[in-house]
Amino acid sequence: MSGTFVYLITVSRIIPSFISIILALNRDYVIAAIALIFAVWLDSLVVLAKKGRAHKIEFQLQLEGFVDFFSFIISPAIFLLMAEYGFLPVIAAFIFVVSGIWRISRFNAEGLLGGYYRGLPVTYNGYIVPLAYFSVSILNLNAYQGLIFSVIMMLSAVLMVSPIKIKEMG
Repeated sequence: MSGTFVYLITVSRIIPSFISIILALNRDYVIAAIALIFAVWLDSLVVLAKKGRAHKIEFQLQLEGFVDFFSFIISPAIFLLMAEYGFLPVIAAFIFVVSGIWRISRFNAEGLLGGYYRGLPVTYNGYIVPLAYFSVSILNLNAYQGLIFSVIMMLSAVLMVSPIKIKEMG
């Protein structure tokens, strides 16, 4: 597929992430969570659109990194902070954001290592955060929401910067 098409799909991932932030700010968490999931699906389209391209263009790599940061670090952090604001969630969100920056920077410098990602790809946060929100709601754990969200953000932060290897699915 053409580079322009790939760029358009990449940038389009900002739309559901931005909508998720707006909805979270307005406390419409169900649709905000669904918007985060939609951003992951658009990321899958980018992977499909890049099939058959022999090399990555540096601009594409940087563009994807910034879009990933916005879509799968900033948007989920704001979502969780709006759902449960407090000292512990703020600290957890800060560590989550710093870890996300570290993870994306490391990937931009290293790329895949033998077909594996090193550390949890940030895209997974687009599923983890909605899953955490829906789980808390369904299991009626609202009294523990701040603690649960903080633990989820911290676990994701640790996994993003960890040396674990995750096979590329593309």
